[in-house]
Amino acid sequence: MAEQTQLPVIEIKRIKELSFQIREDLLTDPSKSIKIEIGRDLSFALEPGLVSLTLRFYYHYAEQTHPLLVDIEVQNVFEIPNLERFIFNGAELRLPPMTISTIVGLSISHARALLAKELSGTVIQDHLPFIVDPTEVAMHFFPRMFEAESAQTPSEPVRFATKQ
Repeated sequence: MAEQTQLPVIEIKRIKELSFQIREDLLTDPSKSIKIEIGRDLSFALEPGLVSLTLRFYYHYAEQTHPLLVDIEVQNVFEIPNLERFIFNGAELRLPPMTISTIVGLSISHARALLAKELSGTVIQDHLPFIVDPTEVAMHFFPRMFEAESAQTPSEPVRFATKQ
């Protein structure tokens, strides 16, 4: 596992809004509390070294989970050279904590931006998700990537690929 000590270079390959839906007809009572939840789907392909994190932000009234008031799904694809360095037990992806935190932070930022664009001009345009600590979210979503065996030096910055 000494091979993991150097943090990988990350390149953003794609940011794509997969779906968006809003039910403004249900947003008639401004006194009702709205809850925002986040779902996630992480996948990877060793060749060509791609990691995909799809985030889904969905809104519903606090006292009921359906119907959904707002629903957006945003895919973020990152390229990480030599991704196989971070595969455990033949199938489990364990990125360094700083790397997964960066991927989560960028993905949340992209999803919030696309959500803000879609909500512009609607009755719920001012109800965006709070700004969050991406490391806390990453730890919640992917706790195994923060276990001792996959820990990296947190003071090292994540490096992004640059085009020449």
